[in-house]
Amino acid sequence: MADDLASNPFAALFSSLETAKAFTEAVAASGLETETKIVDNKKDSADSDDNETDEDKEINILGEKIFRISLEKDSNVRHVPEASYFPDIAEVYNDHPFITCQNLKHIVFEVLMLDRHEPDFQVSHQLDYEREQLHEASELEHTEVLTYLYCCYRRYLIQKDVYERCKSEEILGFLRESKDVIVLNARMCLQQPALYQFQDFVSQFINLCLEEDLPNQDRNNFPCQFLREVAEEVERNSDQGSLSQSYAPILQELKLRLNSENMSIVHRDAINYVKVMHFFTSTSALARTFLSLNTPEPSQKHHGRIYEMTPIGAALSLSVLPRSENGPFQFFSKPSTQSKKEVDMVEQSVWRATEELIGGLHKIFVDLMTTTSDMKHYTLRWLGLCIQGNSGRGKLWASNLPANLFVSDAFAVNLTHMLLLFCKPFSNPDSPKLLKIQPTYTQAVASGDREMLQRSIHLLGMPKETFLIPGDDVEKEEIDENFTFITECFFMAQKAIQVFLHPVLSRLLSVNRDLHQIQRLYNEVLQQSQGNEEPLVNIKNRMEKAMSFYLTRKAALTQPQLLSLAFNFQIASSAWLCRVATTKLPRVTEVDASSKMPELEFPVTDQVPGAVACIPEFIAENICHLINHIHRFEESVLESEETKIEHLLSFVLVYMSSPQRMKNPHLRAELAEMLSSLMPVHISDSQPDRLLTSQYFREQLFETHPHITFLAEALMHVFVSIEMTGESVAFEQKFNYRRPMYIILKYIWNIPLHQNRVKELADLAEMNITATDPPLFLRFINLLVNDATYLLDEALMFMGQIREKQQERDRGDWSGMPEAQRHQEEANLQQISRLAQYHNVMGSSTISTLRMLTGQIQSIFCHATFVDRMASMLNYFLCRLVGPKQKEFIVKDKENFDFKPQETVSNILAIYLNLQGSELFCKAVFEDQRSYTPELFSQACQVMEKIGESPQTILDFMALDDKIKELKTTKLSEEQALSDAPEEFLDPIMGTLMTDPVMLPSSKNIVDRNVIARHILSDQTDPFNRQPLSLDQVIAQPELKSKIEAWVTERTKHL
Repeated sequence: MADDLASNPFAALFSSLETAKAFTEAVAASGLETETKIVDNKKDSADSDDNETDEDKEINILGEKIFRISLEKDSNVRHVPEASYFPDIAEVYNDHPFITCQNLKHIVFEVLMLDRHEPDFQVSHQLDYEREQLHEASELEHTEVLTYLYCCYRRYLIQKDVYERCKSEEILGFLRESKDVIVLNARMCLQQPALYQFQDFVSQFINLCLEEDLPNQDRNNFPCQFLREVAEEVERNSDQGSLSQSYAPILQELKLRLNSENMSIVHRDAINYVKVMHFFTSTSALARTFLSLNTPEPSQKHHGRIYEMTPIGAALSLSVLPRSENGPFQFFSKPSTQSKKEVDMVEQSVWRATEELIGGLHKIFVDLMTTTSDMKHYTLRWLGLCIQGNSGRGKLWASNLPANLFVSDAFAVNLTHMLLLFCKPFSNPDSPKLLKIQPTYTQAVASGDREMLQRSIHLLGMPKETFLIPGDDVEKEEIDENFTFITECFFMAQKAIQVFLHPVLSRLLSVNRDLHQIQRLYNEVLQQSQGNEEPLVNIKNRMEKAMSFYLTRKAALTQPQLLSLAFNFQIASSAWLCRVATTKLPRVTEVDASSKMPELEFPVTDQVPGAVACIPEFIAENICHLINHIHRFEESVLESEETKIEHLLSFVLVYMSSPQRMKNPHLRAELAEMLSSLMPVHISDSQPDRLLTSQYFREQLFETHPHITFLAEALMHVFVSIEMTGESVAFEQKFNYRRPMYIILKYIWNIPLHQNRVKELADLAEMNITATDPPLFLRFINLLVNDATYLLDEALMFMGQIREKQQERDRGDWSGMPEAQRHQEEANLQQISRLAQYHNVMGSSTISTLRMLTGQIQSIFCHATFVDRMASMLNYFLCRLVGPKQKEFIVKDKENFDFKPQETVSNILAIYLNLQGSELFCKAVFEDQRSYTPELFSQACQVMEKIGESPQTILDFMALDDKIKELKTTKLSEEQALSDAPEEFLDPIMGTLMTDPVMLPSSKNIVDRNVIARHILSDQTDPFNRQPLSLDQVIAQPELKSKIEAWVTERTKHL
């Protein structure tokens, strides 16, 4: 028998094989073995009366077994010892104390209506020994109606299996009636709960859902099987209470529990309540009810926050992040008391719980969509309306609105995380599934719910977005009639990243900056407090709170699965965007399993596919923001997908230098910042052992990428285009954009193929220096000089102001001021200090870039159209840093302002020496009357000795000084001979003798070609009347040029 039991699936219902065997033996001892007790219909009709009596007994025993109720007063004659006897109910059946099909419904109902809190009330819920884990508290086992009915249902299933081969219609009919009675009363618990006193059916329902740790659709998950049958019965009898009415209290209770103060992402019940919600995806009717109860009423004001106020919204709000902007913090509430190890342990715990929670929520939404096509539509509509209702979160003005208008950061991050799971199947850059993304989705409009369903358009408002290029610039794409599920997932995920994730990323950066400022302030006050702790208390509290904000946001936004999903998704998005910009992609109907992603070809053609006009700018922004976030906070993620990041570089190369594919120059500048995030990390910046492999791979990315030779040109193109935006943006913003460009340029300069390409661009620029459209490299170095002049000048001005403020404070001028005024002076000094630091850093980057370039490229810097500006800039800053006024910039703690005058002087001197071979440059140096003096280079040599320049460098600079003085002497002789030049020979702008006179077409003024060429580099207008002007429009004056040359020859022939 043991062998038979081992192979019997029924045995799995018992806690052990021994328990199952004991049960079987007990059945045999009571004379209930199926083969001896079940009446065979083939027995002759002479024994029919006796058989009928046996069946009555059999049915009575079945009733006792299933319901644990007996009509026998004497416990010794009861067939089931655990069965309970109720005198008031049994009295009705004294004449015939048997449970039958006819009285079963009445008996069970009467028992359920009894006061279950009476001392003598007892109905066992236990099935057998294996059911002892149902409830730990025995008093609950005998008082919960729904739990009791479930236990009856389990015993019914057992008996149904026992009587599987029974041929008695009466017994089989009783089994069916038993089930009907159980389900009937169970549905009444949900539809008419007021019938039963002292019953918490909501809690009983929740506990039953959690009884088995199995998927709710698993055939062995009997509690969920029971509750599904009850739900179906509720639906069939909706006139007594609809599904919504019956199940709304359950979902509301789940919402209350999930929103309770003691609930957190790591609470053991958090995932359990999500599992209860998952039960509602078991049938299409339950799914419809669940979504209906989670969808805001149309009459309610449609602020985005309302989606978080639903039961599923409560689950989506579980996070390491606080529920409101100002806390309280469930994690990292006192970070100063926690070690790094403790912080890491909390992060790991939160990350595991988050992954489990998001996985559970993802299953709910997947199963909702797979029940019916209508449910897929309504689920997608819920997601689309939720995103649209919260679209204001991503706007700049959102921070000025009440926080309760939109969903919390916790909800936002979790919903984005879940949507990224939907995108996982096609988050591979080589996946042909990417070809099923239809760009025209952003142009489609659905006029109503029916059209949304038919065409699969659930993300509304997309046509109002700003796109990479205007639609009028290209041939318009034909809008698809219907859209794929992949298309909806793609655009919903991207929109969610913009609306939900990006604001949280921005807040993390903001709190990170605030934290650094508070720490700096703390250190400053600590130095000035002289042992007085009182001023530090408030700063400590601010620092503690800022650290809590930082750690919670960082933990939420560096969750490993979230970063991995987002990173792979954006790599795939980059690969797709490259194809959209360069290839006419096939229609979705043409894509099948054999389709492959087209190869990317460079250089890209001038012909731009119409699909580019369908791509919202926010998709490119999403890619940039994510890569920069990963670079700042979790560099290892970049290393995890080493072979795929080449698609990110391809994305940069395709769009960064192509205004016809990405019109917004600010967005192209963001690509440069993203590119700097892909650069190899300097070994000293992190753990060298961990970075060895990835360091090599990322170095190779900048050397062996198939299209890497286009990088230098693309970088210069976006550098220049930032200046030519034509928009009124903050002047300093362009320097922020250019900062990562300097970093990239300095890195690739040490790679021969890039350096050679830059040299080729310089040669090309010099060959076409007078062309109508100034060459790219010429415009690039012109802006470099402009930037260096502005930034260094501003930096020195701020350093002078800092010196004055420090002297005022040290003299005690501030001590006599009112407290408010003194605080204002401190604030002013801090503001000036930040500005000085910014301009020092940017100025240093610019001048060092010029030093780097002039080390290998000299000719174009010394061209007649450019050399004067170069020389005057160098002279001006050298004079200020080594001349008599250098003491104006001596400040305390200059390292706090990144003020490095020695480094700046060294860079300037190096540029002089790099260009010393050009006579034009040397002449331009001494012809600069604003800053150059005969003593300037001698003063520079003295400073060079102080800052430790090599003797050879000092000697080289002294030789340059001698050369310049010699050229100046010669030049003075020439100037004396030409001092009385006729007015018509002089340039009206500079007052110098013209060498190549040209006429300006609109103002008719005659100027020197080199002078107007320098002017056009920065300003493409006639300087006399502001009319548009290009160099090809100027009119040569050969006669005047000949007259000037003849006059010069005559006057200098005796020199």
